Amino acid sequence: MNLTTIPPQSLEKETLQKHKVCVIKSRFANLYSVQNALQWVGVEAIISDSDEEISQSDILILPGVGSFAQVVEELESKNLIQIIKKNIDLGKPFLGICLGMQLLFERGYEGNKISQGLGILQGEVIPIPADIGARIPHIGWNSLKFESVEMQKELLNPLEESSQAEAQVYFVHSFYCSAHNSSNVIANVEIVPGWKAPAIVGKSNCFGMQFHPERSGKIGLKLLENFLRIAIKLQGKPRLD
Repeated sequence: MNLTTIPPQSLEKETLQKHKVCVIKSRFANLYSVQNALQWVGVEAIISDSDEEISQSDILILPGVGSFAQVVEELESKNLIQIIKKNIDLGKPFLGICLGMQLLFERGYEGNKISQGLGILQGEVIPIPADIGARIPHIGWNSLKFESVEMQKELLNPLEESSQAEAQVYFVHSFYCSAHNSSNVIANVEIVPGWKAPAIVGKSNCFGMQFHPERSGKIGLKLLENFLRIAIKLQGKPRLD
C-alpha cells in the first residue's frame, strides 16, 4: 500500500470543532444516529440536502442504507451527485458510511440495474458471492484487518495495542466494493476465512467505511473522530494513490 506518512501530531479538539460538518440528507440513511455519534465526539453537525448549506460546510458525511440504485436515484433527483462532486473537487474532506462508501466507486449493480456512482474510486459494487459459504446479508461484528500498521495506530489512537488488534465494528450489507486499486484499501474485513472485502477505503480527501461507526460502540466513535482529524490534515493534499 502506497501511503504517505500522516503527520504524527493530532489536531486539538477545539480545531476540530471549528469545522462545519454536514451530514447529507437522504431518505435512505440513519441520519440522526450519525449526528448523535458526531455529537459524542464533540462535533455539532447539521443535516441538510441544501446546495447552500453543503457548500458552506467544511466536512461532508454521506451515510446510506438500502439499495444503491434507490439512493443514486434520489441524489440525482436533488442534483446532489453534482453538488457532492463539486465540493469534493474543492478539496473538502468527505466520508461515506456503508452505502455512502459504496457510492464512492464507479458503478453499482443493485436493484436489477447498473447505476453510476461518484467515480472517485475505481471499481464496482457487486453482490457478496453466494458460493463462499457466508450468511448473506453479512450482519454482525467483525474485526478490521488493516493493510498498514501506521494507519491502524493513527485511526485507533490512543487505544491500547491489544484493543486495536481486537477492534470489531458492526456490518450490515449484501454487496461489497470490488476495488480495482489496492492502494485505496486501508482495511479489510474477512467475511469468511480466506475471503475478504474492503472495510475502509481512502483517496485524497475522500474516505469510506463499509461498517456503521455510529453503531460500533467505543471503537466506532474513535474511528469516526480520528477520521475527521486525518481528513482535515489531508484537506487538499492527496496522500493515497
